[in-house]
Amino acid sequence: MILFPSHLLVGSEGTLGVTLEARGNLDEAVTAYQRAIELNPTLAVIHTNLGNALNKLGKSDKALT
Repeated sequence: MILFPSHLLVGSEGTLGVTLEARGNLDEAVTAYQRAIELNPTLAVIHTNLGNALNKLGKSDKALT
């Protein structure tokens, strides 16, 4: 079993979210951002990215909560 420090997992999920969003896979990007937030809810940039992706999906009401 390989263990990774949580900050590396957050970075991986955040990077995955950015990549998926850039490719137009917004639903998958949202999921990746949400996983990153679960790992570290204090990273403002991930919250911002999640909000932007939700807004692009027309779910701005969820982006504000």
